[in-house]
Amino acid sequence: MKGVVVPLFLVRRAVVKSSILATLALGLGAGVWQQAHAATGVAAPRVTGVSTVLDALEFGNSVGVQEVYTLGVSAGAAALPAPNAFPGAAPVNDQIVRALALPPTIFQQMKAPGAQGIGQLRQTVAPAAALNPALNSGLAAVGGAMVQAADGNGPTIAPFDQTVRQTGTLVLSLQEKG
Repeated sequence: MKGVVVPLFLVRRAVVKSSILATLALGLGAGVWQQAHAATGVAAPRVTGVSTVLDALEFGNSVGVQEVYTLGVSAGAAALPAPNAFPGAAPVNDQIVRALALPPTIFQQMKAPGAQGIGQLRQTVAPAAALNPALNSGLAAVGGAMVQAADGNGPTIAPFDQTVRQTGTLVLSLQEKG
């Protein structure tokens, strides 16, 4: 008995349609979840991998922009010529240093919208927390295999074994426990 041959374009069309439907369903579910939990103030469930990235964005939103500005100012101030290097450079240097010493108020203004946007993103991806068990098992398999490969083949692949082990440990750390 021969199998049915399905043209490739039909398979592609079916995959595209199912992908579109899945995306729409996830978006609709996220919107319903957002509406239901926005008023209650319930924290969004953590999503494997995504929540770790959002935690880093929250930290960056709270201190990152100011720190980048401070590093830029210190690097810029170090690049200024010495006051006696050029005739008349001292007054210009003083003006630049005074201007750079007062951080713009925009950093404080950016924190609230940044935190709000990150919160909205957490709410949007919250329905994907249902996939945590499957994603966690995949991460455990990949990360565990990497650590095991690094430990078992260390002398053979050295110094790459340290990189493989660290990457495996990082993959394992992306699992959500809750």
